[in-house]
Amino acid sequence: MLQLTMPGEYRARLIKLAKWLVESALVPLRLFQERCEEEFLWEAEMIKIRAQDLKGKEVRVNTRLLYQQTKFNLLREESEGYAKLATLLCQCSEDSTQNSSTATIGIIKSLIGHFDLDPNRVFDIVLECFELQPNSTVFLQLVPLFPKSHASQILGFKFQYYQRLEVNSPVPFGLYNLAALLVKKEFIDLDSICAHLLPKDDEAFEHYNAFSAKRLEEANKIGKINLAATGKDLMEDEKQGDVTIDLYAALDMETEALAERSPELENSQTLGLLTGFLSVDDW
Repeated sequence: MLQLTMPGEYRARLIKLAKWLVESALVPLRLFQERCEEEFLWEAEMIKIRAQDLKGKEVRVNTRLLYQQTKFNLLREESEGYAKLATLLCQCSEDSTQNSSTATIGIIKSLIGHFDLDPNRVFDIVLECFELQPNSTVFLQLVPLFPKSHASQILGFKFQYYQRLEVNSPVPFGLYNLAALLVKKEFIDLDSICAHLLPKDDEAFEHYNAFSAKRLEEANKIGKINLAATGKDLMEDEKQGDVTIDLYAALDMETEALAERSPELENSQTLGLLTGFLSVDDW
């Protein structure tokens, strides 16, 4: 029925026979739909859509079933493999030997292959443990196992997380220390990690120029005396610029300025990375 090409008269008789078999309940409709071509089903009135539309729908369904990837929570679905990985990484000590480091690398590769773990997720967990154990030398041998470009991307995502408005906690110093150490060991490039940090250079210079102009204006007021000003003038708001600022007031203004800039300095990821370089002795 599917392969033979027959004259129109015989095909019409075959279609009529198929319709009679379905109407008499001798052959289930589902069997015809499973085995016959789309044009035959359309001519026998066994489908409600045209043959060409049915072919397109069949292609879409097959594509969705065979090629579409399902996203799922890797940590939840493959919990055993990630649990063994986390346990192994947490056991890495600072005084590990070369043999133990080689054995750890071999076990991690075995876990990735046996449990089909996502390498990027594994690299993320390795960096998390390295952040908590910065003095362990095992991680310095684990990092080169993964692509160099992936390290800067994963660290960039970590820094971008703390840039969200709903996140109120500051960036942990361990993350700055980790990024600085990876740059020092030439595992990642400085430019690739700086691209993810805030504030940007233009914005930082703009803030600095505005702050410097404001401080310079306040400094010029120290010791300023207007001999033409009267007591009434000093009471008016528009004459406040003529008021003399003594040394004690200047010290108070300096303290207020430092307190004003304190949140800005705490949230500066560029400055935090700079302190990270100092902590790893990378001058």
